[in-house]
Amino acid sequence: MDEPRTPTLTVDDGRATITLHRPTKRNRIEPDDLVAIDAHLTTIAESGAVRVVVIAAEGTVWCAGYHLGALAEGAATRVSFADV
Repeated sequence: MDEPRTPTLTVDDGRATITLHRPTKRNRIEPDDLVAIDAHLTTIAESGAVRVVVIAAEGTVWCAGYHLGALAEGAATRVSFADV
């Protein structure tokens, strides 16, 4: 099985799609995912060609939320939910 990946961005005909890639973890968001999502949103904002943004996910669960264990472990975050 492949290792989970950070969210990816695709842009097609004015539609940007950010896809979550952690189906075995119910697409929970990790600290590094916030960094990737923030970068994708910056890319989208700077493009000027995007009219709609879709947040999608692999698997049957869209997103279980943030990895609370990372907070309990004191994981440093470079980007917060407020930033995103």
